[in-house]
Amino acid sequence: MNKLILSILLLLSVVCMQAKERTVTKPPFLVRNTNALEINKIELADTATIISFEAFSRPTDWLQISPDSYLMADGKKYPILSAEGIKLGEKFYTLADGKISFKLTFPSLPSSVASVDFIESDCDGCFKIWGIQLKGTNLPKLVLPAGTKIASPDKKLPTPDIKIGKASFKGRLLEMPQGMMKGITLYSKDLFTDESSADKVPVNDDGSFSFDAEIFKPTTFQLNVGRNSFKIILAPGENLSTVINLREISRERGRYMKEYPSQGEKIYFSGYLAGLNTELNKCSIKTDLKGDYKKTYKEIANMTLEECNSYYMGKYDSIMQLIDTANISDACKTILRIETTLSAVEALYTSQTDIARAYISINNLSREDSNEYFKTHRTILPKEYWECIRRFPLINSPEILYGIELSYVARNIYYATKTSNSTIEEALGTNEGILINLIAFQQAGIKLKDFTPLSEEELNKLRSYNLPAWQEIIEKKNNDLIAFVEANKKKTGYTVNEAGEVNNEDLFYSLTAKYKGKAVLVDFWATWCGPCKMAMQEMKPMKEQLAGKDIVYLFIAGENSPKMTWENMIPDIHGEHVRLTDDQWNYLSKEFKIGGVPSYFLLDREGKITWKSTGFPGVETVKGEILKVLN
Repeated sequence: MNKLILSILLLLSVVCMQAKERTVTKPPFLVRNTNALEINKIELADTATIISFEAFSRPTDWLQISPDSYLMADGKKYPILSAEGIKLGEKFYTLADGKISFKLTFPSLPSSVASVDFIESDCDGCFKIWGIQLKGTNLPKLVLPAGTKIASPDKKLPTPDIKIGKASFKGRLLEMPQGMMKGITLYSKDLFTDESSADKVPVNDDGSFSFDAEIFKPTTFQLNVGRNSFKIILAPGENLSTVINLREISRERGRYMKEYPSQGEKIYFSGYLAGLNTELNKCSIKTDLKGDYKKTYKEIANMTLEECNSYYMGKYDSIMQLIDTANISDACKTILRIETTLSAVEALYTSQTDIARAYISINNLSREDSNEYFKTHRTILPKEYWECIRRFPLINSPEILYGIELSYVARNIYYATKTSNSTIEEALGTNEGILINLIAFQQAGIKLKDFTPLSEEELNKLRSYNLPAWQEIIEKKNNDLIAFVEANKKKTGYTVNEAGEVNNEDLFYSLTAKYKGKAVLVDFWATWCGPCKMAMQEMKPMKEQLAGKDIVYLFIAGENSPKMTWENMIPDIHGEHVRLTDDQWNYLSKEFKIGGVPSYFLLDREGKITWKSTGFPGVETVKGEILKVLN
């Protein structure tokens, strides 16, 4: 009898232990801010909680887990105890297959806890996974805001209105944990300059946001929500609303969560063109003729120019056939045809360059050999180029204004006419149409971007196109530029230097010798270089912090920075400035192996170069190198 009782007690002990120690495999979760981490399993015991992670990234990219990581459950923090497979607070890399496994140990959780959040410290960019389910594979029921539904397709694409008006876009990030996202970004392109702009839109604690923009035609924006992108078409004077389903976005992009049922649509729309926006974000047809560039380069590497053009036209026809037979609305088909048309025009324009790039790629040419190869293989547009362009029925139609890459393609068409000694009218076979008008306004916009005001004669020519909305925008930009140029004349804090008559061999010493005794940060830049200008903005606070120190900022540009543009930009760039001739720039580039702009040299008090960088390495790196010299 005693043996029987003992056996029963042992059995009950094992059962109790099994009840306290359980494993949840690939648990579902609500929302996360990363695609790099997957939870393989969670071991729940009365002594600890062990989470087995798998991290995914390119083998050259590093990851890091903070020692301040914790779990949050029922309002209580459970700080990390230890890690296995990695070292907390230290960078680690995935293996050759792009994956690495590791475990994190936390204190045990009460048996009543149904879900937990993993928080890799409270910093904005740290990994976070919310609502990890510990009791079963069913997520709480998704509750959509009242009235949220899948919008019906817009049957016909409206003819674009060319007018100035406010476009209103508002929405909500559904089930957004507090602090998950402080803002979203809407990217667009200026039709008249092809410059990209990024509008940062703050997100409220409840996930709501709103964005208003004054636009002058239907405009396609790229909406970035974390690492997720959507296409958004807004129109002047119209309203569009959205509900973004973070739960479904997390599920769809998860390697393990895909095994679980769909959690509704990723994004819902209501308002103007809601159906079209819905279809565009669900459609799987790819309109980019080049697609995977590496694959394309392999296919065209040994083609003649004629064969490459035929290859691209074949891709154009194939995509158009897919669009024609797709089960989508005519409105959506028109947008896809526009995108395919613009992609085809661009591909035909760059076909000879693409063949050259393919040759360089498959032969692994060095930067120097590549530059030499390009010099002897310049783009020469064949006569057939314009015949191909005229084949595209949408290229000069009002609907082309819906195209997100229209500004870029229009600019290339204009440059193509210059290289082929044609006029726009000769090239397109007509002197009418929206593209003809756009190119005229675009040339005015590019001139203004280069800080060159328009003459009254140029303004009168634009007025003859009878596009009052576009005319109003250009005239406002022109007036703003004239005021800006006048204000620049009163600015101080910058000095213009002359290179003078000096041999190229002595040029760099001549430019820097007068600063001996001070540290000199030399910035090779160009007026058209976006990263150069971004870096200058980021370094402004650093320059203020180092004010009064023995540091000189020397900015060197070349003739490829238009003189008037350069003269009107440098008043806002405090420091010493010089603009070299092409011959001087090319000599320094070769002598100092300057691979591109921006490039930076740091000289110590004796004039010796102590540090170099091609590309902006970040403010902290630059500041650190300067302080080494100063100290």
